[in-house]
Amino acid sequence: ILVEGGVGTYQEAAFMYWLHKPTVAIASSGGTAEVLAGKQMDKRNLPPILKADSAEEAVKLLLEKLKNVGMDSSVA
Repeated sequence: ILVEGGVGTYQEAAFMYWLHKPTVAIASSGGTAEVLAGKQMDKRNLPPILKADSAEEAVKLLLEKLKNVGMDSSVA
């Protein structure tokens, strides 16, 4: 889950994106999270970084995504 951030957060998001790991950005927190929320990071047509407006929504989205890919919540 991305919260605000700068270059370091961008690097972490890029690594998760490259590994095809579900990632949620809390857009309302600003910074890198706001910039990346709901967007793809490159032209490979990978799933976008999910967008949430609150921490509660971010957790809910991530748990739903993990359930859909056959992972349990202990991975998060």
